[in-house]
Amino acid sequence: MRRGLALVSFLLLASCSGGAEQGEPEAVKADTITCAVNGAAEFAAEGCTLEREAQGTVIVRHADGGFRRLRPASDGRSFEAADGADKAESAVVGNAVEVSIATDRYRIPIEAK
Repeated sequence: MRRGLALVSFLLLASCSGGAEQGEPEAVKADTITCAVNGAAEFAAEGCTLEREAQGTVIVRHADGGFRRLRPASDGRSFEAADGADKAESAVVGNAVEVSIATDRYRIPIEAK
């Protein structure tokens, strides 16, 4: 009897434990982008990742744990800083938008629409 009760209790707890099928957030897909952070002179091909949020806002994450949030500007070909005191400057360079904020620079690919 006790074994049966223990087994039923275990199964009930296991069924309530949650899991990916019960609404856990999915992992955010991040693309690798070219960047030069902390005043680096050269761009590193594997240095940063880009995560897309709702309404077009993106988060650029640095390998050292730092990050920047950017939102697309109204012209559709540049970005603005989404938070913080530093102003973002953008320029189209080839098939990417080069964004500079303080001592950080990023090359965000222009996606085909």
